[in-house]
Amino acid sequence: MVERITGIPKGQFLKAADLFTSIRKDGDMKKAATIIYAVGWTQHTFGTQIIRTAAMLQLLLGNVGRAGGGVNALRGHSNIQGATDMAGVFDSLPGYLKMPAPDDTDFAAYLKRITPTSSKPSEWDSFNYWSNTPKFAVSFLKAMYGAAAAKEHDWAFHFLPKIDRKHSWIEIWDDMYNGRVKGMLAFG
Repeated sequence: MVERITGIPKGQFLKAADLFTSIRKDGDMKKAATIIYAVGWTQHTFGTQIIRTAAMLQLLLGNVGRAGGGVNALRGHSNIQGATDMAGVFDSLPGYLKMPAPDDTDFAAYLKRITPTSSKPSEWDSFNYWSNTPKFAVSFLKAMYGAAAAKEHDWAFHFLPKIDRKHSWIEIWDDMYNGRVKGMLAFG
């Protein structure tokens, strides 16, 4: 079927499948495989299904949640992947979490501000993936601050910087033009 649909000869497909799955040969768990895809997968009307299939394959092989494993997108420019998943802009933390503001006096206040509420009264009436924001935020803080990110220490929330205004390149250039920024060193 693969040969008929894609044109890839059966022998080559089986060789590629064997190569990809061989990291688990004899139960070896020391290695992890990753699937890295480019924007092309997302441009198909069935792109979501392609990526979901890759995720299912990785789950079946035990490659999710392990260093070097998973399904990872490669993007054509940094402001897609870098600005969102990896927090490459001023107002985003990794995992699409919002940056704390000065009014976020503690972790609870921060979560109240950034966690979307359901649009319907019953939890089953409104699927709200981002209702998991508190779990995502705790996981992020644990990854950042290790043992210091404990419940009794408010998950080390106080270590995060707070931003009080936009700090994007647009505002920086405008501040330069208007004389509010006298000089700048940019590293990247």
